[in-house]
Parts: sequence; C-alpha cells; structure tokens
Amino acid sequence: MDNGRWMSDAITNQDGKIILITGAKGATVIMAVRNLEKGIIAVSYKKQE
Repeated sequence: MDNGRWMSDAITNQDGKIILITGAKGATVIMAVRNLEKGIIAVSYKKQE
C-alpha cells in the first residue's frame, strides 16, 4: 500500500478507536480498532472497484 497517495480522508470517532480511511483509487476503505495500550489490535480493509 502506498500510504502517501491513496489516503484522502481520515475519520475518527469520539473515542478515537475507529479510523475510516478512503482513497480515490477504487474507494479503499480501512477500519482500524485501536487500543491505547496495545496499539492497533484489529485492521480490516475493503477495496471497491
């Protein structure tokens, strides 16, 4: 993944635990559930064409 080009938007909820990233290339969506003590514990991504 090219973490400099496809990132266009990053949205976090008030808890700061969910990140939603969408890219212009095929609408890539990434969700990351973070734990403040352990860092990222679950990451899932969906690529739509």
